[in-house]
Amino acid sequence: MLRRYIGRARRLTAELVTACLLLTLLPASALAEGDAATAAPAAKPDAIYELSADALPALPEAAEVVTEGVISESQTWTGSLTGAVTIAGGTAESPVVITVSGTVTAGAPITVSSGYVKFTGGTIQWNANLQNALIVESGASAELEGVTLDGSGVIFDRSALLIIGTATLGAGATVRNFTSTGERGAGAGYKGVIAAYGGTLNVQDGAVITGNQCGSGIIALYDKDEGGNTSDAKVVMTGGTISGNTVGSSTMGVIWNWTGTLEISGGSVTAEGSEYAVYTQGNAGTFGRYGAATAIRGGAFRGGATGAVCAGKTSGCDSKTQLYGGAFSGKSAAAVRDGTIEVYGGTFSGTSYALDLGAGSISVSGGAFFGGTTAYRGGVTTLTHEVIVGEDSASARDWDRSAPLN
Repeated sequence: MLRRYIGRARRLTAELVTACLLLTLLPASALAEGDAATAAPAAKPDAIYELSADALPALPEAAEVVTEGVISESQTWTGSLTGAVTIAGGTAESPVVITVSGTVTAGAPITVSSGYVKFTGGTIQWNANLQNALIVESGASAELEGVTLDGSGVIFDRSALLIIGTATLGAGATVRNFTSTGERGAGAGYKGVIAAYGGTLNVQDGAVITGNQCGSGIIALYDKDEGGNTSDAKVVMTGGTISGNTVGSSTMGVIWNWTGTLEISGGSVTAEGSEYAVYTQGNAGTFGRYGAATAIRGGAFRGGATGAVCAGKTSGCDSKTQLYGGAFSGKSAAAVRDGTIEVYGGTFSGTSYALDLGAGSISVSGGAFFGGTTAYRGGVTTLTHEVIVGEDSASARDWDRSAPLN
């Protein structure tokens, strides 16, 4: 149907160009003003011009927008996508660029299967219940800049964004209004709205993740249970804003590092309910033991009902969180349930405790800690005198380097 309309448009365009050329070749007297029925007969032309088809200028080929199937060249999308779309090809230096004009509706998944693809422009809005909205396959890269992905509140049976390759949320990229029910098992896309499933997700300045909902985190890092003790799942956050999302579990986080590597140096993450802003768990699975490692060097992390960051969940989960800087606030700014937190710097403000140790360990080498009840709870060990403890700086005192705080 689309090709028939394109062919018809080409024929009409050719006829119009021919008519315009004929008019320009007529003598000026033939174009005299007035009613053709009453005007005086035109003067006899001085010469007769012959126009051949070869004399017509070549018409540009009309761009054919593929709305389903495989795409390997840059396109501008408008209207709606009629079926599943796969995009392949491109390099970081010369990507396949998909420019979204206005709001484009999609009723099927979009897959980046290979190469490097850049999405820019308006809004892609999904309007059907699916397993996934956007899939980035292993070895492929997708960059989003100035474009919005909108789930419009429909239910996705798995992760709306499944990252097996590499995806980058750049300036102006927004992921909003996705609801994923992914809470089952360790298969592809069973956790989180955005799943770094053995792949890499980059969140940069100007990116926004908001209005999403999933009981197993908004961003989840994990890999297959295939044996061994390593996971390739990785999230690197250097900026951006993650807020206004719903998770609702005190053993979960807006960012849930189940079995991956999480590196944060900027941006902000806010927990709206009982979840933590960042939860680093680890996993002692049937087929292998997977560690989870988190390093935070900057940014703002807010957890209201529970806390900002937490390490560990149950015995046997290998979880390690290193905090070098940033601002952490919540009921407990930093908590350990069965893992390890190493604090090297940052500001920790808890409405109850700045540091809250259950099972596991917390070691402190620096930072500022302020608690509404006390600055800490549990056997926190200090490794330096460069520590501030109290309700404010005026009540600061040094911690003994050799003894637990309690």
